[in-house]
Amino acid sequence: MRRSVLLSLLLILSSSSAHADNHPLGFVLPYDWAGFTAREKELYVSGVVDGQIFLLYGASSPELDTFLRCVKKEGIKSIVNFTEIHLALGKDIKNPLPWAISQGVGQVCKAYKKK
Repeated sequence: MRRSVLLSLLLILSSSSAHADNHPLGFVLPYDWAGFTAREKELYVSGVVDGQIFLLYGASSPELDTFLRCVKKEGIKSIVNFTEIHLALGKDIKNPLPWAISQGVGQVCKAYKKK
């Protein structure tokens, strides 16, 4: 039973209906960003930031408190704005979108880094 469920999932994911614009669903590139609404941008950035928090927490990183302070004080909209500036300059447009968002986070949070 478990084997047939896994096989079915694999077939669904590998079918052409599970792809959008010639890349798998969930794999978002910077050129997809232009089609997002403001709310979708905020939600996507929130998801990426949440993933970063999860990784920092899982690694027991001493940077977690600083990162949380930055995100809470500066807000997601600020990260969206810096991400848009980064993409408008044509930087990293061939990399997955989370990379550009990470660059936006870096710009927003660089003042919070311990020296």
